[in-house]
Amino acid sequence: MGKERKADVLQRSYEAAEDIMKQRAKSFYEAFRRLPEDRFHGVCALYAFNRYADDLADGDAAAKTREERLMALEELERNVKNLYSDECMGSSLEESFWPAFQDTVTSWGIPLNALLNQIEGQKSDLSFQEIQTMEDLKEYSRKVAGSVGRMMVPLLALDEKLAEDPNFLLACEELGIGMQITNILRDVGEDLRERNRIYLPSEFLETYGITKETLRSLSFGEQTTEDSLPSGFIQMADHLMELANPLYEGIASYLHYFHPAARTPLLSAALLYQGIHGAIRKSRYNVFTKRCYTDSMTRAKLVLKAKSLVDLL
Repeated sequence: MGKERKADVLQRSYEAAEDIMKQRAKSFYEAFRRLPEDRFHGVCALYAFNRYADDLADGDAAAKTREERLMALEELERNVKNLYSDECMGSSLEESFWPAFQDTVTSWGIPLNALLNQIEGQKSDLSFQEIQTMEDLKEYSRKVAGSVGRMMVPLLALDEKLAEDPNFLLACEELGIGMQITNILRDVGEDLRERNRIYLPSEFLETYGITKETLRSLSFGEQTTEDSLPSGFIQMADHLMELANPLYEGIASYLHYFHPAARTPLLSAALLYQGIHGAIRKSRYNVFTKRCYTDSMTRAKLVLKAKSLVDLL
């Protein structure tokens, strides 16, 4: 393939990746589009990779069977590993985003472990087993969300030296873990109705006297109201949010490590996600039949807070 042809294919692939992020994560797209073009294109390519892996695990990929989806994840894993091989073979994937993803991986030095952890997390979701302990929940969240923080670092960090700071990497990973824990609490009802899954640790349910049957009843019950929620669930939800909060806060100490154009979007994302905790409380902990969102005024205040904190740097 000639150089002009390769450049044309790569440009179309980056455009496809950008379209995926624009359609599937509009707020994320708007927040990061102000990055320098090369960094933004890389973010789009990594988003497309993560979305593809997640869709395979969640069964959105052309109604494939579980076995077919597992095989597809294993094929994805082989192709990712191949990118890091000295004898790089051609990809067996024909996804539109793949050339852009391959270019991003090689151009920016995206860490292999982060990509493999993402795939491993999606495999565990596909072969779902009940989460027993808080440590199990954190480990699952580290794979499916903390890995995203790690793989984005080369694109968002100010320079390569800062991107290698282990404490900075940990803060980025923990932010992803915190967001995932918040997601899990917010989506209890949805996860039960649509996936028949409970991500809340079994030890927490036992400690607070909550049965899985109660969670199912609340998630499917047309008569579920805020007044019908067990007090134990409210206490457990508060406990989970208290455990998640410190995971959000570490990133603030490393804002100066990020490219200037990434600082406000990143801090805004952290504050907005953490703000879901307030929305859960405002909804009187009904995460079963309500979708707990921050209202527009709260969102505006949190974004303004993020901008103010960044301006202090």
